[in-house]
Amino acid sequence: MDQQRALAKVYVGIDIHRSIHKAAIVPLSLMEEGGHSWKKVRPLAVTNCRLDFEKLDCSIKEHNQDPSQVSIAIDHTGGYYSAPIVNFLSLRGYRLWYLEAKAVKEAKNRFLDQESKTDETDAMCMARLLYARDILNDDLRISAVSPELGSDAATMRALCLQRLALDKLITQATNRLRQFLVATFPEGESLYFTRLARVVTKYPTPQAIVVADLKEFRIPQKVADAIRKAASDSVGIYTPTIAASIRDVAQHRLDLISKKSELTAKIENLAKGHPFGPILTSFPCLGEVGAATLIGVIRDIDRWPSKKCLRKALGVYPTVTKSGAGTAHSVMGREGSREARRVLWQMVFTNLRKEAKPNIFRDYYQMKVNKGMRGKPAIVATMGKACEIMYHCLKEGEVYIYKPTEPLSLGNVERSQKCGQQVEMLPIIVAAPAIFDPHDELGVYVP
Repeated sequence: MDQQRALAKVYVGIDIHRSIHKAAIVPLSLMEEGGHSWKKVRPLAVTNCRLDFEKLDCSIKEHNQDPSQVSIAIDHTGGYYSAPIVNFLSLRGYRLWYLEAKAVKEAKNRFLDQESKTDETDAMCMARLLYARDILNDDLRISAVSPELGSDAATMRALCLQRLALDKLITQATNRLRQFLVATFPEGESLYFTRLARVVTKYPTPQAIVVADLKEFRIPQKVADAIRKAASDSVGIYTPTIAASIRDVAQHRLDLISKKSELTAKIENLAKGHPFGPILTSFPCLGEVGAATLIGVIRDIDRWPSKKCLRKALGVYPTVTKSGAGTAHSVMGREGSREARRVLWQMVFTNLRKEAKPNIFRDYYQMKVNKGMRGKPAIVATMGKACEIMYHCLKEGEVYIYKPTEPLSLGNVERSQKCGQQVEMLPIIVAAPAIFDPHDELGVYVP
């Protein structure tokens, strides 16, 4: 049994906002009185300035001068809004803890019987939950605050999210450019869009393309002649305004692609220099960008006490619904990182292709299918297995190694909890071909 946590003398809950935070300071005596005494405190309004931070520090020390006897709960907002106050309180020696927003909401409604939603109520409830964690000796999804802003993991997460945003902008610009070209040069849009996307930055109309020298765009002569022939016979229409818009959209699209390439290079360099980078990229079909996305979520492997906690953080875990004698239904949980789940899906799906080298993920998938599991649930189960293998590789600091030497059974694959050279990840003998169609509604499930 875990050792009982020592109770703090003062519990503080801080509801984080962009400019004004609410801080509830509740001494242990009020917590232990029972009833609703702890709800009678009046939270403080704290702005993002040193003067208010100092006032908060003085208010806490009015109850106890020893920072080690104070526990402070902060709701996790991504790390940016809370960064100044977290840094200030950490330098003053206080113990800080992050509370997940969903955990606070559920506990407030069911455990503390608080349906009202105000910043003051949230601050008081966070302090109460921190006290309940110490009394119950349960983590209640409360984790210690560790420095994030400025760390390599936080930097990679920010860059990966920025890269995703650029992907969306590139898609929007591409769709817009296609719309213009369908009206002005439909023949070229359907056959040569990739090359035309560069050409129209300088020659936005079919008439301009007919007399243009396309060698500067490094287009093969046969393709250039075909584009000119299609342009001379084009049925498209245009106006000077549309031509200017085509030129602007095409150039904007190229600028976005160039920015994405620069950002990708930065992410790859960071992933290669991170301790987890070589371990994660040792997994088949997982590149530096995917590894950086996972590192941004994992941050420190010691934060996760078990493989189940890591699976939930990466968004690969089941939720089971069952009542009475009815059949249990299991579906994918909604929490966790969607970006990490997408990376795991792409990694596993790529490893299932015939062109991929032999790997444990294809073996595990085939095993699940042969046991009667359908295609997509089998992929999700394989994603979960990938999370578990990653967890143990990162814990042991060993790269992934696949050594096919003998068949595996379902039991010893599921019992495999180590990786690297200590355990051989072995292939299975498939009794029947896997029932798997790579084009089977893939877009319906991809997170």
